Amino acid sequence: MTEEMIRDRLVLGIIDKQTKRQLISDPQLTLQKAIDVCKANESANKQIENLTKNTQEEVNKLNIRKKTVNQNKMKKNIPCRYCATFHEHNRQKCPAWNQTCRKCNKKNHWAKVCKSRMRTVQSLESQNSNDEQEDCYSL
Repeated sequence: MTEEMIRDRLVLGIIDKQTKRQLISDPQLTLQKAIDVCKANESANKQIENLTKNTQEEVNKLNIRKKTVNQNKMKKNIPCRYCATFHEHNRQKCPAWNQTCRKCNKKNHWAKVCKSRMRTVQSLESQNSNDEQEDCYSL
């Protein structure tokens, strides 16, 4: 086979349309020039593919990092349900942990966040009985 036939077979067998168009449009194309153009375009395509792949991975990593930072900020803005202060959301690190509530006498929370319902005395009235001479208290 002559160089011209090999060159023509190479040009026709190329899959990449841009490279094929570039080779066909050159009126002084030789076999060596066709091989050089094919190698250069193949190398350029691989480099572009690697750059695109690396850029996408870096962007995804950056987005993941932003989400975790935002989630941590959100948790710090919520007061603790056991002590009503702002601290790391971990029960063992809460200042009310192992403390006794002054309102209900249960453990692990403070009175200002206590949700138990206790009966409170609203008023105490004293009634003196003339007949029996004893004090009677009523709620």
